[in-house]
Amino acid sequence: MKTGCPLIQPYRTHKNANCITACYKSNWFDETLHISPLADDCEQRFRYLLTGKTQNTESADLPAATMIEKLALDIAYLTRRRQEAITGIFDEQFILSASEAELTHLVQSLRSGDAGKQVAFGHVVARYAEQLLAS
Repeated sequence: MKTGCPLIQPYRTHKNANCITACYKSNWFDETLHISPLADDCEQRFRYLLTGKTQNTESADLPAATMIEKLALDIAYLTRRRQEAITGIFDEQFILSASEAELTHLVQSLRSGDAGKQVAFGHVVARYAEQLLAS
């Protein structure tokens, strides 16, 4: 299972996790606009901003934009939690000075899967570091 995929991860830390997904998504399903959280490219279809907002990586990716809307990935609670996680690591000085090796090490550490060391919204921080590496 792709545990970093934004279609799975955000709700695990919220006390009403099952309600949030069900309440927003309801019974909606459209095969052409759906992205499976098990898809290999699931996580790469989304990007995070310093503000905590989630966007589709490619502007023409209608399924990603639809999933953000249908799963309410940009509700205030999730946006605030992502922003706290991202800005807790990536201040302006770090963004300007971090080496490729430092960013790679950060990604590897956060994606190691060590349950005893998991960081809340660590998948977001890892994805943000990957975005910096790709830019």
